[in-house]
Amino acid sequence: MLIQDNFEYLEARVGDEHKYLSQINTKKASGPDGVNPSLLKEGTNQLATVFCILFNLTLSIGEFSRTWKLANIISLYKKNNRTSVSNYRPVRVLSFVSIFMERLVFNTLFDSFRKRFIISI
Repeated sequence: MLIQDNFEYLEARVGDEHKYLSQINTKKASGPDGVNPSLLKEGTNQLATVFCILFNLTLSIGEFSRTWKLANIISLYKKNNRTSVSNYRPVRVLSFVSIFMERLVFNTLFDSFRKRFIISI
């Protein structure tokens, strides 16, 4: 159980969103939303504020969009014979919006736990 007085409020900050957007690997595949990673990276200055508002609204209402939960599943070759099905593994490709939201929540929780010595590195 989390005690509210001892836990940081999850909040997106423009600086963090700007950092995430500027670090996008433009060679990655688009997710099910079809948004090209190059478009997101090129629009970093304009989109950071938009994502910040969107994520803070999402956090305040406590609901994660169904469309952000969708993923494309692709098969990725591992090794050996390319004709054998067992030499491929499934990989899910999420939308970048979903990845940013996940990163926001993870980093906030991780920093909070580290500050309280719940985990250490």
